[in-house]
Amino acid sequence: MPQSDLTGFNPDQLISNLQLLTNIGRLLEIDCSQMDNGEIFLKKLRKLQNSYYTTQNRLDTFEVIVPTIQQNYIEISSAAKILNEKQQKITNVQNAKFDEYESNRMSTMAEMKFVQNKLQSFDINAKPAVTHTEVEQLQKDVDNTRCEYEILKQQISHWMPCDEPTIDSLTLKVESVRDELKSIEDEISISNEYEMYPTGGDDDQFASNASYRMMNMNVDSMIDYLSDDESDSEMPAGCNLNVSNPVRQVICQMLDNYLNEGKSNEEIEFPSSLFCHERVFVRQQAQQRNLVCRTVGRGATRVIAVSKSPNELISNNSNITPKQLTLSLDNPQLTQDVHVYLQSCPISTEDNDLLQAKIQKTPSSLNDWYYCTLLRSGNPLFQSADIKPRVPDQRLLSPESSIQFLPIDKTSTRENLLQLIENNKMLFISGPPSIGKSIRICQYLHDGHLDKQWPIRILHSCTSSLSAFALSSFIKSSDYLTFDNMSSTNGVSSLITITTHELLLRTLICGDHLLKSSITHLIIDDVHKRSHTLDMILAYLKDSQHKFRHLKIVFLQTTMQYDTLVKYFGNVATYTIDTNEIMNEKIDEIFLERIVIDIERMDQNKCFSIATYGTQLLDYWCRSAEQSSVHHRISSSIICEPCQNIYSLLEQYMTASERYLNDLIGRCFVNGLIEDFQQMIKFLNQHADKYNYQHPLTLVSPLMCLAMWSMKSLIEPVLLTNSLFFNLRAVNNFSAIDFARKYATHETIDLLELYTTHDPLLLEQLLSLTNNNSNVTPTIALMKYYLQTRNCNEVIDYQLILAVVKYICKMRTEHILIFLPGPDEISVMNDLCLNSNLSKEFGIEVHRIWNSSSWLVMNNNSSRLLILCDANCETGVPFRNICCVIDTGITLEKCYHTTTSKLLPKYNWISQTSATERKHRANVGEGSVCYRLYPQSLFDEKINENINAEMARQPLLENIMQAKLFAWTNCSVAEFMLKLPFPPPFAVVRAGISQLKNLELFDKWEDLVDLGAYCLALPIVELPYAMMIVYAHLFKCLQPILIIISTLIIGDPFESIANVDCLLELKKRLDSNQNSDHFVYYRLYQQWEQSLDKRQFCLDWKVKYFRLKQIDQFQKWLSSFLININFAKFFYPTHDGVLDLNSNASCWPLIQAILVRCLPQNLITYDQKWFTNRNELVQLDPISVLNNMQLKEESIVFTICDDLIRSNKGLFVGKCCSMVNQVVLLFFGTMNETLKLNDYQMILSDRNFFKLRTKLNACIRRKLQSLGCIDDTTDDYHSFDLLVKIFSNLK
Repeated sequence: MPQSDLTGFNPDQLISNLQLLTNIGRLLEIDCSQMDNGEIFLKKLRKLQNSYYTTQNRLDTFEVIVPTIQQNYIEISSAAKILNEKQQKITNVQNAKFDEYESNRMSTMAEMKFVQNKLQSFDINAKPAVTHTEVEQLQKDVDNTRCEYEILKQQISHWMPCDEPTIDSLTLKVESVRDELKSIEDEISISNEYEMYPTGGDDDQFASNASYRMMNMNVDSMIDYLSDDESDSEMPAGCNLNVSNPVRQVICQMLDNYLNEGKSNEEIEFPSSLFCHERVFVRQQAQQRNLVCRTVGRGATRVIAVSKSPNELISNNSNITPKQLTLSLDNPQLTQDVHVYLQSCPISTEDNDLLQAKIQKTPSSLNDWYYCTLLRSGNPLFQSADIKPRVPDQRLLSPESSIQFLPIDKTSTRENLLQLIENNKMLFISGPPSIGKSIRICQYLHDGHLDKQWPIRILHSCTSSLSAFALSSFIKSSDYLTFDNMSSTNGVSSLITITTHELLLRTLICGDHLLKSSITHLIIDDVHKRSHTLDMILAYLKDSQHKFRHLKIVFLQTTMQYDTLVKYFGNVATYTIDTNEIMNEKIDEIFLERIVIDIERMDQNKCFSIATYGTQLLDYWCRSAEQSSVHHRISSSIICEPCQNIYSLLEQYMTASERYLNDLIGRCFVNGLIEDFQQMIKFLNQHADKYNYQHPLTLVSPLMCLAMWSMKSLIEPVLLTNSLFFNLRAVNNFSAIDFARKYATHETIDLLELYTTHDPLLLEQLLSLTNNNSNVTPTIALMKYYLQTRNCNEVIDYQLILAVVKYICKMRTEHILIFLPGPDEISVMNDLCLNSNLSKEFGIEVHRIWNSSSWLVMNNNSSRLLILCDANCETGVPFRNICCVIDTGITLEKCYHTTTSKLLPKYNWISQTSATERKHRANVGEGSVCYRLYPQSLFDEKINENINAEMARQPLLENIMQAKLFAWTNCSVAEFMLKLPFPPPFAVVRAGISQLKNLELFDKWEDLVDLGAYCLALPIVELPYAMMIVYAHLFKCLQPILIIISTLIIGDPFESIANVDCLLELKKRLDSNQNSDHFVYYRLYQQWEQSLDKRQFCLDWKVKYFRLKQIDQFQKWLSSFLININFAKFFYPTHDGVLDLNSNASCWPLIQAILVRCLPQNLITYDQKWFTNRNELVQLDPISVLNNMQLKEESIVFTICDDLIRSNKGLFVGKCCSMVNQVVLLFFGTMNETLKLNDYQMILSDRNFFKLRTKLNACIRRKLQSLGCIDDTTDDYHSFDLLVKIFSNLK
């Protein structure tokens, strides 16, 4: 060291520097041995400097976050009032819950007292235990509500600086949060609990986010409220759970109550309003109690659910084995037949390849073949496409033609229409009903082109075959082409062709050759009917009208509002026929109010007195009955003092037996003594016509008294009375089932519900009189009295219709037209009129309009007629000389039932448009009358103005298949369905496509397969029934399948008798130990067809003659349709001569196999109870033949049914079900490769059974793919014949 440096040496400074270096070394964790080298200080100082910069960057990050938090606080202030409102609502709900709990508690105590007194009155010592389930549920609701209240209260106090936040208070709140963040930064900078230095490992990439994650732990509730992105599935260490004490207490109390319940199969859910840190607290408390937590939902709907430890449940579930069903055959002959079958028809490589699922879409020629062959076969409308337009050679409206003078001829419509049609490609024509639009439009066009020497060919499409036939009878030189006359359409050459919408749609699917080269004018009639077929035609015309340059399209409708369809087609011309010139003659409308006064001769004042005093007396009876049941008081006064005078007046007109029965009804209703009930039953047995008697003031019937006091032993014999009216109503609109629901036991309610039929239309009439009228007027009282006392077992009041007919016959001499809901009502009314001798008394003949042949007979008959028809005659059927129309206001619609996947009949009110069309059927001019058998208030307020779209209540499966053919190359099925005028929801269309895939009618690429093509060729909406016909052709058992299908579509032919045992005995005689309702219907039809006196046969077997007649007509129509289109020729193309399609009709297991193959969703299983394929408990119909079976508890039975009806009592099987052999299920059931059927694992004792199933499925698929091919060399029919032999040995 130089000397100059030594002079400035300071020992004290050196010592201090050494001490400073020592302290720095300690701070930097440097040992004294390392201080010799100064580089260690530089290295450590650089590391310290890097740490300083890192900390500074993190502090800058916090400064960036602070404005975001401040903005979030400002946004939260806007929700402060909403939170306060929620707090107030929760308080109100809590108070309401407490009030409801207290009210329910008092009601429960009163009901317990009532039950105890009632049991004592019947001398029952063993009192049933009263459960507290409802009280416990209310307590849980109160706890949840209190928890929500405390949580919201804590949230508001946490986030809001005061009750009414301001900008200043929010600013202070933000500043406090900023101070909190700064304190967090200080903790980060000095804390040794968290690693802040890089270690060189894989976790270095997360070091820069460590402080940010720690900050999120402390502001977790705010982040969770704003974005809910953080999950509470984990509990991070160091998280500060800021949960208020009230919330803690409520959460702990709910968990403790749940532990004390002792239920391991249930769980409790905490409200979704919990914050993240509160859910973490729930998890902590649940873990302390050995409970399991799971989080459900996300965002505002996130809830946390707590359940007990699943160890015991897992151990129990692990011991559960799948249900197994061993399939073993004890029949050696059957086993030998299977072995012989596999030897003669072994499984080939082609069979295995055919059953393999396709992994790639392959081009198919099904489209061309289907267009060219199947739908065009036997289609007379398509065959007429070769007729070219030409100039007419004669005039249709010449003076010498003696054409009937129609109302439309009074207007100047002809020239206007011809000009509009000539100048426009598409035209909407609207006008009143029954003026001759449909008749004259064709004649105007025909004669107009004759005058101009222009070629023409007209195609007129109607809604039904009856309308088309009636229209063709009025238009000379026209052809009539429908499904009904396909066999008699040879030599079609006229310029005017009249058809139906169904046949037109079928022809358009075949191609556009008809509209492109043959038709010049297309007339679509009754477009306001909104049928599903018409919707498909309209969608096709809108999409394809540009292809037909010379085609004129005319739409006809009776409603004046066609804005929807005009907007649908775009800018189209419209024309409304002037009604001022032709509507001068007014048709009077008489509603039910006037009918019961003028015809039934009911007294308004009497009905008003009954409504007034009867209500008072019934209230007095109900109060007395309650006191009698509770306090055991026997009331001696049956008639209260205010009603004494009016009852005395009514009593003057009573007989002695009626006075005695009135007294018995009053005593039974009020006191409920068994002695009085026994006397009343004894009196009713002596006077069988008094079962439906009603008290003159209260309108209470004997059945109502029995139902109110739960006299089950006395109710059962009364219900077996055939003439009993179940739905009679008292003055308060209560029926017997209503009194039972309010006062009786559940056993009585269940018994009455088996026999009681609900009539929603009658209830709707009563509600229309009650709800909208606070003050009861004499007219309203009259209507209520009529509806409460009429026979409600029938939808239609036939006696009232008969009275109206007799009333008209005394004053008028013209025809009378009656609109009834359907064929059943037409048949019942026809029999009633014939039994009433109307022909002898008034010289009027009863005529039913079923089809075109009945219309032809009516036109050729010159006598006075009483015409019975349904909704098909509302439009398009030109009646003549009708003076009066009787409108029941009810129509029978077939609605698609989603549970059963089939169409079920449903009664419904007509629309106001249909009511107007029915009224205008009266056409004699001045003096025409329309009698409406429903209240005017119902017509004005309840009935819809327009007709509901049929697409909304029809299955979309057939329409989806048709749309697939229309949109084969243009667009997808769903896209085409969205082009309809009233498109169904997209989700419904996708569900229909999925169902078609399950039925194996669509492949996985949504292409139509061969089986679907054949089903679409048949005129049956229910696709499972069409599939049955296809399989019946394959296995040659057509007749029984057609009879079963006809019965299922038309309805049950057996009468609805009250004696169920008698009906079951009749079915048992037809069953022949087959255990099948389908077989019963098949045998019934065969015996009816072979009987000489068919009406006497129906009387002996208690079946409906008209129903069997309908089944016979439908079955014959199906057979003739199959013959006309040569359907069997596609299955047997090389067969010449007469083909026997019923050679295997006697093999009933084969019929079972077809039912199982086509109705897989309706397979139910008996395993101690009946279950569906979805493991839903199901009950059999009381009149099913399977109720006579004695099944063992350990046995497992499979049954195929046709109906699955869902009600508030559960799921019920319809009237048609058949027990199925297990071997049949193996061959035809929809089982996968593991042979699992309805949760049962099928264990095969012989592997040949599965081989036979594989071979059978391969033969069916190959034969469907080769149908119609003349060069088909497969020998699959030989396999089918051997299979029939195997089935013949089944028992």
